[in-house]
Amino acid sequence: MRLLTSTLKPVIEVALNDSQQRDFVPSYTSRDRIRGIVSVTATYDTPFDELYVTFEGTTKTFVEKVSTAFPANGRTEAFHVFLRLIQPIDVGSLPEDKLLKAGQTYSIPFTFVVPEKLLPQSCTHSPANLKIHDLHLNLPPSLGDPLAASIGNILLDDMAPEMAVVSYAVKVRLFHGRNSSGKLKLITDTTRKLRIMPASAEQRPIPFPGGLKDDYRPRKEKEIKRG
Repeated sequence: MRLLTSTLKPVIEVALNDSQQRDFVPSYTSRDRIRGIVSVTATYDTPFDELYVTFEGTTKTFVEKVSTAFPANGRTEAFHVFLRLIQPIDVGSLPEDKLLKAGQTYSIPFTFVVPEKLLPQSCTHSPANLKIHDLHLNLPPSLGDPLAASIGNILLDDMAPEMAVVSYAVKVRLFHGRNSSGKLKLITDTTRKLRIMPASAEQRPIPFPGGLKDDYRPRKEKEIKRG
């Protein structure tokens, strides 16, 4: 019986404290506060080392690889976390002995503020104009995720290309022990998806004293001849 119950993971739930708590995917914009409570309930006494509550923004893309050497085409995928805010956890919210008691629920409140901009080091480009660098730091909206574009249980198409996905979520991870490389081992985790629609003010035209180059081209013409 002990062997059977030891495979059961603690149950983690994320509940929001605003009027959108029952929405399938809540929506927020710049400077909005995302408040809620994380509840952790163990089915048996469970030791742990760390618990992290974060608000994360991620991008995912892929490129199809067409090859004549193999009958099947491959795909190269890339994943990047461009935003991660970590919630400080009060000492009294979790047991000091790092042991979750069976049947007991632990509550961890969290508050995140949707930022207007990313940190300056988020963009490593070297544009000819500093204004372009500033625009690159704008928070991207949720994109390419049918769940984030849905209304209730109706999935919507936001017309984003298949290879472009921008997602936001509140994530909770529970760790115990370390692997051979010294990294914390994940016990269990959960994710609460959010829809982020950043606000942006109307921008002034960008000056280009040194020419347009490749940073910004408002217009380009090309003659096409019919043979």
